[in-house]
Amino acid sequence: FQGRGRRIYADWYARMGAYAPMMVPILERHGLPPELIYVCMIESGYNPDAVSRAGAVGPWQFMRRTAQGFGLRYDDWVDARRDPIKSTEAAAKYLKKMHERFGSWPLVLAAYNAGDGRVSRAIRRTSSTDFWQLVERGVLPTQATRYVPKIMVAMVIGQNPARYGFGGVQPEPALEFTVVPVPGKVDLRRLARRADTAYKTLTRLNPELKRGYTPPDGQEY
Repeated sequence: FQGRGRRIYADWYARMGAYAPMMVPILERHGLPPELIYVCMIESGYNPDAVSRAGAVGPWQFMRRTAQGFGLRYDDWVDARRDPIKSTEAAAKYLKKMHERFGSWPLVLAAYNAGDGRVSRAIRRTSSTDFWQLVERGVLPTQATRYVPKIMVAMVIGQNPARYGFGGVQPEPALEFTVVPVPGKVDLRRLARRADTAYKTLTRLNPELKRGYTPPDGQEY
């Protein structure tokens, strides 16, 4: 993040200002370290529209099967993986479950990237639960061995950005919104006019709505 990645980190750190106020309380409510928000930074740069080559979607980059296993709705109308609040709830449950399994945050981070099955097999092969020993013995995928230190570095910089040359980065203002019940199959452009707000603002606040309409069953948005 001091070379080619410097501008990228600055952009991500600025965008974190918009999403951290809604994400951090969810992590803390689940008894998780608030620093885990940096997983979201490395996964997507806090971009609800991020899509990986493997098909992972949203700020926490959930695959569809995993997302549905943690209660995230996916159908023709809604992809809740893109919702920053709902996806953070799912990510918190997932991270907590893996920590109960592995008891080590570096291993949890490795499992988030490579899958808990691969981490479990690496532990069985080496009889070690030390992430750095697993790295030295070459039993983890290369991507995971780079992913974990990247998150740790992002956390360190985030604790004192001025020390690492990011003191001038201005965080974006927190997103402000009110959740209200809405009827089904209503055009967001119509809702934007009724709410006296911009359509672009409404779609940014509701990235999970795939068609620009509320789903047939309504819900709260």
